[in-house]
Amino acid sequence: MTASTFPLPRSMISAIVRTTALALPLPLAATRTMNYFNALTSPLALIAIGASFQISAALKNLQPALVASGVKLVLLPLVTVSLAIMLGYTGKDVILVYILFGVPTATTSYIMTAAMGGDQELASSIIMMTTALSVLTMTAFVFAFRSLGII
Repeated sequence: MTASTFPLPRSMISAIVRTTALALPLPLAATRTMNYFNALTSPLALIAIGASFQISAALKNLQPALVASGVKLVLLPLVTVSLAIMLGYTGKDVILVYILFGVPTATTSYIMTAAMGGDQELASSIIMMTTALSVLTMTAFVFAFRSLGII
């Protein structure tokens, strides 16, 4: 499946054109339905990931999942927060940059991996590991921000 045939980019472009260029309002029933789906997306994705999660597969993928988790939870936030500080951002802006780049891997990445025929076991391991380790890394980053007087 290529980027041009993958439904997510096509639907996003269609929605942007519909709402901005054409200024067509969505019917109330469609808006409510989308809000219900929005509320269910993350819990359903976590259920799907949990149902497919296997300890043996997680152990097999331990090294790449640890590397990906380290990059996602430590390296990427360090680089982006450092750049933000060098560019003059302070306080809440630095926290916002950290939140944008230091949160766990999105559950939708598992769904996209499955749809594109990728390694679902690795995606599941990365999501589980980043979710579990983010408790430690987020606490450490907030502590560092407080200690350094950034917030």
